[in-house]
Amino acid sequence: MKRLWYEEMFDHIDNKRMDEFLAFVTDDIKLTFGNQPSATGKDQVRAALTAFWQSIEGLKHHFVNVFESTGHFIFEETVSYTRMDGPTVTVPCVTVIQFDGERARDWRIYTDLTPVFSPG
Repeated sequence: MKRLWYEEMFDHIDNKRMDEFLAFVTDDIKLTFGNQPSATGKDQVRAALTAFWQSIEGLKHHFVNVFESTGHFIFEETVSYTRMDGPTVTVPCVTVIQFDGERARDWRIYTDLTPVFSPG
C-alpha cells in the first residue's frame, strides 16, 4: 500500500525533521497552536516548532479520521507525547490545514497540552 502524502508529512513532524517538514508548507505559512500567538512564515514556524520540540522527548500522531474538502484537510487524531522525564501522555487533537496547491498555507492545531506538561 502506498504511503499517503500526509503520513509522510506527519512522519517528518514525529521525527523532528524540520527541513523536510517545511517543504510541505508555503513560504507565508501561518501556524496557530491552540491559544498561542500564530507563527507566520517559515522562519517563525521553524523557531516555534524548534522550541516546542525541545520541550518534549518525542511525539507520534495517530489518525482517527481524515476529512477532505476543497482546499482543506481536517485530521482527527490522538498524539502521544513523550515527556522529558520519561512517561508518554496521549491527548486528543484536531488539526485543520488549508492548502495552496500542494502545500499548507494555514495550519491550526486544537488540543490541550496541560497533561503533557503537568507534573507526573
